[in-house]
Amino acid sequence: MKIVISVSRGSAAHHLVIKHVLEKESSLINLESSIDVYKTFLDLHPILKEQYFLNPKDEDDDAYEASRIDALIVNKKGIFGGVFLA
Repeated sequence: MKIVISVSRGSAAHHLVIKHVLEKESSLINLESSIDVYKTFLDLHPILKEQYFLNPKDEDDDAYEASRIDALIVNKKGIFGGVFLA
């Protein structure tokens, strides 16, 4: 399945990191519905922190720790976008 991912906010490195982690962790990737996209990024969040040194720190009073990645995902199953929290 061809997937197009555009990262619109955050570090300039996000695009390369996301491309690499999606290739490396292909067994975790399911982008067939909005909930599958959410679950995929939820599973990838600890990997991004531990192996790619993602710094999710934003504000001390934030309700959730966020990956701080805005992404648009386009594939044959649909168009999915959002700010991915983990």
